[in-house]
Amino acid sequence: MGATARALGMGAQFEFGDKTYTLSGWTEYVKGQYEQYLERFAIRKAKQLREYFSPTELADTDPLDGARRDVTSGVYSFGQKAFRDSLGSVNHLKHAIYLQIEQNHPEVKKELVDRMFNEVMQDVVSAYMEADSDPNGKTPAPTGVTGE
Repeated sequence: MGATARALGMGAQFEFGDKTYTLSGWTEYVKGQYEQYLERFAIRKAKQLREYFSPTELADTDPLDGARRDVTSGVYSFGQKAFRDSLGSVNHLKHAIYLQIEQNHPEVKKELVDRMFNEVMQDVVSAYMEADSDPNGKTPAPTGVTGE
């Protein structure tokens, strides 16, 4: 049902413990929440970096100014390079997965997603990839099928 679920925007499912969870995919809500998460992360990191600059250096190059400029110019918007690249970080990927699980399971906390990730990372990531793949794209052959 993976391809049908994707085409209908139903997300993907995976099991953890005795429960089946459904990932929402990149809904408008999830996109917006994840963009805000990245923006807050960038501002927080820029504030932390400021302590390594002298007052003279801050007058010339304040990392907070750069982070604010990035936020206002949409660097962290859905589809942008920074957005895509952020998903290469395990911590950011976990947050994206948390947001997608939370859509259908508001009782889920980030700690549970951490536990899921540690215990069944492959299943969660596979479900994530299924939920977010292009419904119009070519469906990959199942593992082990040679086509002969």
